Amino acid sequence: MVTLSSIFLKLCGLFISIFIVRFIPKAAFGNIAFAMSFIGIVSVFGGLGSNWSLLRFGALLESYSQKFSMFKFSIKNGTIFNIFLFGILVVVSFFLPKNVEKAQVYLIVLALGLFTKFLFESLLSYFRIMNKNGIYSKSNTYSSLLLVAFTCGLTYLFSGVGYTVAIVVTPLCSFLLFRKHILFRKNRRASFSVPKGEYYRYGIYTGFGMVANQLIISSGGMLAGFLGANNSDIAMFKVATIIPFNLMFIPVMVMTTDFVHFSKNQDKSQILLDYYWNYLKTITMICLVPFAVFVLFNREFITLLFGRKYMDVANMSIYLTIAIFFSFLFRIPLGNMLSAVGKANWNVVHSVIWLILFIPLTTVLFHHFGIEGIAMSISFVIIASGFVSLILFYKYLSIIKG
Repeated sequence: MVTLSSIFLKLCGLFISIFIVRFIPKAAFGNIAFAMSFIGIVSVFGGLGSNWSLLRFGALLESYSQKFSMFKFSIKNGTIFNIFLFGILVVVSFFLPKNVEKAQVYLIVLALGLFTKFLFESLLSYFRIMNKNGIYSKSNTYSSLLLVAFTCGLTYLFSGVGYTVAIVVTPLCSFLLFRKHILFRKNRRASFSVPKGEYYRYGIYTGFGMVANQLIISSGGMLAGFLGANNSDIAMFKVATIIPFNLMFIPVMVMTTDFVHFSKNQDKSQILLDYYWNYLKTITMICLVPFAVFVLFNREFITLLFGRKYMDVANMSIYLTIAIFFSFLFRIPLGNMLSAVGKANWNVVHSVIWLILFIPLTTVLFHHFGIEGIAMSISFVIIASGFVSLILFYKYLSIIKG
């Protein structure tokens, strides 16, 4: 059920991406892409990562009352921190570069999504730790349908602003629709013994580590804006990332489904190693041919889905697709497994190092190759960080073997 709902979620996301690219003018779409890149980076710190901490530490608690108390604790403190983040974003929106200054309204609207997205993701984590996989899947499915409906309706009526409003409103409506399944009247408060510092530190580390690839891709649009790219170039870059970005749901879906399983077997090296090797063989057999076909006929796919005005993004899309294939094999599965077994800080350290290297590399390549240079930089970083994740995974196995 979890897997099927994740597939449906991504299919809806892909449909929405195609719809808005074709419906919203390129200049406006470029401004939205810049704002979404900015929000994509900041959202890593949304709620201090409480939704990820809830998923890990809540799975280890014995009673439903303790899990409910942790859920309330996460919602309360995460929302308080989001108010602080929202204030920062509003202030920053008044100091955007002139080439993307029209992105301000989109940035402010999307900043409201920090609250609604955090609420809904915390609710999903709560369903997972309560073993309510059926409700989790149903809520994901309904949320996807609501997003399609809101996006089509509001974008048709209000263009780009309508689309950003749809992104913000959908998680809130989904939360209100499924909050009745929290069963809060049947739960009493119970204490839990996770130190606050460790709780939030894990949440930030995990949130950062698990979206490292997405974060690097998202930051490309923001960097392009600050480096002087025009709205059209940012729109082109965003379109080039849509298919590779959406493909990442395949390994993420598997890892999300088995996240609790990794946590419970965090000290059993053979189980973890066997799981990874079986995953590696399976994902290679499933994905090798489709990836090869997409690379060979990339320009045709781009033209078919997004129209002839975006056919020149084919080269960028090829670079990113090859990088994502390597990410399927190493960075995504191993990063998620390390987070689940409590080594999210390892992910963060090497992700931060790559992000630091990414900025000067991107700057150099952008000045030499234009917007395509950003795609080249992203591809290099994603592939290289995957091999580092493999080294870290084997290091962890050697530690728990003693």
